[in-house]
Amino acid sequence: GDSGVGAHAANEEVGRSLESYKREVAILRNSLRLRDSRESDLMDGQRRLKTERTAEKQEWEGQVASLVCEVQDLEARNRRLEAALRALGAAPQLSSAAASTAEAEASSTPSEAATPDPGELLGLC
Repeated sequence: GDSGVGAHAANEEVGRSLESYKREVAILRNSLRLRDSRESDLMDGQRRLKTERTAEKQEWEGQVASLVCEVQDLEARNRRLEAALRALGAAPQLSSAAASTAEAEASSTPSEAATPDPGELLGLC
């Protein structure tokens, strides 16, 4: 009699241990799924930030290139204006035809053509 009761109690204890083990396994699996989900979300966020950063960097580089070109255009215009002013300063000493020739030559100085523009070398302008 007692051995039957003892065996039954032992079986119940094993059953409770097995159920407890199954619950722990389910909890651990759920924790792993949550961790994997969070990790995936973080990786997606990192990819999105990297994409945004790349786009912002390209936009910034485009703005810098545009500004470099604008500065170079202004420098070239300034050189032409300075040359024209020098030509006008010399104009009273020259005939009007000679002044026109000097002004035309000053507006397209050979030194500009001989010195490559850094923006053009970089393919910016």
